[in-house]
Amino acid sequence: MLVSIYMPTKNRPDLLRRAVASVLNQTHRELELLIVDDGSTDDTPAVLKALAEQDQRIRFFRNERSKGAPFSRNIAISAARGQWITGLDDDDTFMPERVAALLAYWQLLETIGVEFSCIFTQDIYDDGKKISYSNKHGTVAWKDLLEYNVVGNQIFTLTDRLKSCGMFDVDMPAWQDFDLFMRVLKKFGPAKLLDSALYRLSIDERPDRISRSKKERIISAFERLSAKHPEIENWQRQLLFLQVFGSLYSHRPGPADIAKFLTYGWNYANAKRLLRSLVGRY
Repeated sequence: MLVSIYMPTKNRPDLLRRAVASVLNQTHRELELLIVDDGSTDDTPAVLKALAEQDQRIRFFRNERSKGAPFSRNIAISAARGQWITGLDDDDTFMPERVAALLAYWQLLETIGVEFSCIFTQDIYDDGKKISYSNKHGTVAWKDLLEYNVVGNQIFTLTDRLKSCGMFDVDMPAWQDFDLFMRVLKKFGPAKLLDSALYRLSIDERPDRISRSKKERIISAFERLSAKHPEIENWQRQLLFLQVFGSLYSHRPGPADIAKFLTYGWNYANAKRLLRSLVGRY
């Protein structure tokens, strides 16, 4: 049962080595790790060559010029040979039993006849000083994502499903994972939670964190994502817009944002959320 794992990387060889080790040390051994170097200007190409020589389960690709993580992930997904697939960011790590547990849960859900599109897990958050854990709930339909991306940044699913959904949208200025996962859930059914903390995210402060993205980029991502789902109602579009000012970001709505919010009509619950976001309590 071959499982493919895709990973983009750029100019972070030490973090890359740690991420790669967490994959190669999985208790499930039948896997391939597809790494795409997105135009690194340091010794990352040499590091990748050495890693691939040490373990034949590693395949790597290179963009001579940086084309972004979505483009790089698509290269890996297109080349994937596994029946199942999941992703790993180069600054994060897998717990040793992650792949085996995901496979076992997939088989269990199929055996008992559950309809689902993908599996997600609880996460471990490491800010360099303390450890905390996510508290995600069990079943997520695609419209649930309009309120909040409760799935997170990785899913485990059939490789053909990612390919048939068009993979990552390279023109999304942000929310690339969010966008793809919403399309997967919309086409194939709800996501199911494996209630174990099996993915470790590094959340220490760095200039490249998504939380530092300019508000204009996040709003542009909202516009593009919103346009892909014309059937959603205006109050749901408001919920999606409010994610621009959610806890993941440091942004606060200004007068133009409030005016835009009101173009979608009036919803009391959403208005309360907007007020909370004004004081940073969304």
